[in-house]
Amino acid sequence: MLRMKKLLLSLSFVVVSSVSGFAQNNLSANVFSGLFFPFNDFSATDYEGYKPNLGVGAGIGYNFGDAFRLRGDLLYGTMNGNNEAWYFQTTIFEPSLSGELDFLQLFSDGGGLKLNLHAGTGLSIYQANLFDRGTGARLTESPPRSQKALSPNIFVSYGANLGIPLSKKLDLTIGYQNRHVFDNDWMDGFASGEGPDHYGFASIGFVYYLKSDRAPGTVEVAEEKYLKLAAESDSAVVLREKLLDEKERVDQLEMEQQEQNMVINNLKTELDSARALVATNYDTISGRSFDSPSTTPPTEAVAAEILSRPAYRIIVISLPTREMAQRWIDKSNLDKSEMVIAYIPDLNTHRVVYKSFNTFPAARKEQQRLKRSISDAWIIKF
Repeated sequence: MLRMKKLLLSLSFVVVSSVSGFAQNNLSANVFSGLFFPFNDFSATDYEGYKPNLGVGAGIGYNFGDAFRLRGDLLYGTMNGNNEAWYFQTTIFEPSLSGELDFLQLFSDGGGLKLNLHAGTGLSIYQANLFDRGTGARLTESPPRSQKALSPNIFVSYGANLGIPLSKKLDLTIGYQNRHVFDNDWMDGFASGEGPDHYGFASIGFVYYLKSDRAPGTVEVAEEKYLKLAAESDSAVVLREKLLDEKERVDQLEMEQQEQNMVINNLKTELDSARALVATNYDTISGRSFDSPSTTPPTEAVAAEILSRPAYRIIVISLPTREMAQRWIDKSNLDKSEMVIAYIPDLNTHRVVYKSFNTFPAARKEQQRLKRSISDAWIIKF
C-alpha cells in the first residue's frame, strides 16, 4: 500500500508540474467513456449476470505547439468474463500520463481533423474476484484482503485516436489504446502461468480546448478605460489637424514675407539702376555692353545636369513645397538662366538655387553682388 501511494504521488506531481505555470490558451479538458477488452484466461461472456466492460474517465491536457499534446487522465471501470467453470469480476482504477502526436499536422493542417498517435504509462490499480459459475461462490481474490485492498501495477499504453472538430474549441474523439501490464497474471483472479494479463480500451469522448476566443494580438480593456482612451485619441487627432493647419499658415506667411522682401529688394535694385543711368549710358557709348537678365529658366534636362555635379550653390530661398518654389521663381526679376529647384530629403524642403560655381571665391563674389536684391542669400556646397 505504501508503494502504491508513492507511485500515485509521483504520477500526480508529474501531471501537475507539466501544466502549472503555462498559458491557459494551451490547456484542454477531456471526458470519455468506452469498453474494456480483457486479454486473459477467460474469453467467454455468457455467464448469468454478465455486464458490459464499461469505463469512464476524465483528464486535462497541455498543447506543445500544434502537433503534440501531453495529457493526464483518471479512468474507472469494470471487467468480467468466464469460461465453462468459472467467471471473474475486476474493478479497475487507472491514473495515467501520456502523449499524443497529431500525425496529420506533420504534413498539413488537416482542416481541423486530428489523427493522434498515443503512447504513455500509468498505474492499473485493481481488485479481482474469481467465482464458481455453478454455485456463485468466490474462489480467489487478488490481492488477498488480508494483505491489501488494491493491487497497483505499472503499465505502458499505445494506440491511436481520431479527433473530429465540432467547433473551434470542441473535438469529438474516437480511439483505442492497449495496456500492457508488467509481471501480473492475476487481473482475472486466476494465474495460468502463460504470461501477464493485459487489456485494451476503446473510447469515445470530447476534448474541450480552453483557448481564448480573441483574435491573436488583441487586448481586452474595461469599457470605461476604452472610452477614455478613445476620447484621448480623438483629442490627439484634432490637435494634430490644428497643428498642421497652423504650420501651413506659418509657411504661407513666411512665403508672403519672402515675396515682400523680394519686391522691396527689386525696388532697391531699380532705384540703384536709375541712379547709375548716367554711368550706364557712358559705358554703352564707350562700347562696353551688359547682358540683360534671362527670364527663361533652364530646361529640365539642363537643370538635371546642373544638379548632377557638386558645386558651390547660392540659395535665395527655401520653401516647403515645389509649387511654392516654382511660384517664387516665376515672380522673381533675377536672372533665371541657371535657376533650379533642389529638393533636400533630410530637411523635407525645396531650395531655389540661383547660380552654381566650381569655386567658393566665384560664388562669394556673386553672392556679394546679389545681396543688393536678396540680402539673406547663402552659399552651400552639395
